Amino acid sequence: MPIVHTNIDFSRIIARICLSPAFFAVFGPKLGTRAMVQAGFLWGYFGAIIPTVLNVFSMQGFLILNCIVGGQTLASPSLILLVLLSFVSGITSKCQASQVTFCGCRIIHWYESIAWILNVIAFITMVGVGYPQLRDNQSAPVSQATVAGVISFVSILASSILSWCPMTPDYGVYHSPAASSARIFLYTYLAFFAPSMTAHTLSAALAAAAPNVPA
Repeated sequence: MPIVHTNIDFSRIIARICLSPAFFAVFGPKLGTRAMVQAGFLWGYFGAIIPTVLNVFSMQGFLILNCIVGGQTLASPSLILLVLLSFVSGITSKCQASQVTFCGCRIIHWYESIAWILNVIAFITMVGVGYPQLRDNQSAPVSQATVAGVISFVSILASSILSWCPMTPDYGVYHSPAASSARIFLYTYLAFFAPSMTAHTLSAALAAAAPNVPA
């Protein structure tokens, strides 16, 4: 599939999926309650248990993967101590990151306003290092996409974005209820669409170029 058509498909899928977390973000300032309380009113006490358990499992899955990948990234310069350092550095990095959550909502908002800078540097570095393989992959033959592959890909996109729906209202609990709903929706939508589009497109490009990297 040509890269232009692929980007168009990415943008269409992600543009639709990002509507959900942006919609739920509006309820935080307007109702002044967290998503857990809102779920209790909407689903009932026992009904809210089902989506809560599913969301906890999905969040734990992402956290486990983050620990593993983060540990491998930090330990990659030393192949001999890869296993040991992957575990230690992964747990250490997550413990350090979790300390921010105990500092209050104001500090969290400040932290997340600058945390994206490191991600941008990492993305630029990955593009620069992987450019030779990305360039060679432009002329590589591409197999026809299968239904199973498309469904799996859309599921990954949806799970990485929709899993934020139970959390986006919590960020606006302390905001003024007089805040514009349109502005909250628009800001949240752009905050999900821009990084998701960039990260998933770059990930797909690097994954497609991976066969060109010598083992």
